[in-house]
Amino acid sequence: MNGISVDYPTPPSANPTKYCRFCYSQFRIKPLFAVDSADQSRALLSRIESLIQIRLDPDRDGASAICHTCQQKLSELELFRDRCQKLHEAVLRCRPFPTLELQLEKVQSGGQMSSQGDYSSSLSVSIEPLVLDDYEFSRAEDSFESEGEETVLNETCRNLNATELSVVVDRSDARKNNRFWQVLSREVGPIPMHVRHALELSGRCREKSLAFISPSTIKRIEESMRQSVQMLADQEELLGTEPKQAMVKYYGETHWDHPERFCFSLEEKCTILSIASAIQLKGIRHYLKAAKVETKEVREKVENGRELAEILVTKIREFYQARASATETFQTFFKQLPKVKQCRVYRTPNGTVHAAVRCPMCKKDSKATLTANTTRWYILNYVRHCERKHFQVEVEPAGGGRKNASKLKMETSTPKPERKRVARSRSRSRG
Repeated sequence: MNGISVDYPTPPSANPTKYCRFCYSQFRIKPLFAVDSADQSRALLSRIESLIQIRLDPDRDGASAICHTCQQKLSELELFRDRCQKLHEAVLRCRPFPTLELQLEKVQSGGQMSSQGDYSSSLSVSIEPLVLDDYEFSRAEDSFESEGEETVLNETCRNLNATELSVVVDRSDARKNNRFWQVLSREVGPIPMHVRHALELSGRCREKSLAFISPSTIKRIEESMRQSVQMLADQEELLGTEPKQAMVKYYGETHWDHPERFCFSLEEKCTILSIASAIQLKGIRHYLKAAKVETKEVREKVENGRELAEILVTKIREFYQARASATETFQTFFKQLPKVKQCRVYRTPNGTVHAAVRCPMCKKDSKATLTANTTRWYILNYVRHCERKHFQVEVEPAGGGRKNASKLKMETSTPKPERKRVARSRSRSRG
């Protein structure tokens, strides 16, 4: 077949700029030999040659492209290499084992010295005892790949901006947590509840680690969920949750009855990888901020809401009737006081009853509060709103002088201290 073995996968497109050169992905790719960013392209080609020993040349290889995931893998591999070098150097500096120095010299071949340059150099070799039984060897061999990748991810997180390390999806606040996932689902599509719980339980919602989820990470999450069946069952039993409901919550409708065989479906894996791509692109702060902006007070309908609204409207009208004046401005203002349909009574999660009083003149809401176990409304917020925006009511207090209506409750109506000061000042003037 034209010298091409059938064992090799076929490129997904005849155009090499339409798929990744390294994984054949057609999602979020960019050209390797971009003319507008030649410096960046040269730097990327240099990293590819250094890390995976593949040298690409535009004259020889033609047009090529690379996907965002492969670029991320290169960064992780580079961090892993640098970290290994640093740790290796640290071990060499502090290890107590003896070191042998081998001297490399020219080698004679066929009675003649090598024609190449002088290769004389010294090589330090450390002799370190190592005891490892068969069980530990097989265990270390099985876990080498997962431990290496986990180290890469942790190191990548440590090299992020320090301000990002404090960004955590708050699981203690259920409302904030739900809003975060709702905002994220608008970007990536519906997120199943058991997928969300799996990511939270595996600690993938901390320190921007959502951005570094890979297929091998998903395998470890599945393994962790399979090992946590008994722990989650005991936890939900203490909370009084029905067993099937508890298992569906963490393992979904497919595996709730056999969680020991739990694994994500292909669609769920794509959703998780889409979450990682979205966090890489915009950062977790973007979604946390959007969730915070959407914070709204949860309002529960009150059964006798209309009756309480009528009492509130009566209280507002009585308040201004007691401070009425014959001016045309006041009469116009009094006619525009809110009606029952403009007062929305609701109850907050802590049990307090409030009302949103819609101002008929500017369409702004002011919050009124009902005292506990009574039908007495506090309307100070609405009165202050009217004073600032529409009409300021003035009343005649007992001690003389005109006072602001909203401040009248906070000031005393007995002017005795003031009269004493006046009398004292008069006596001093007579003296």
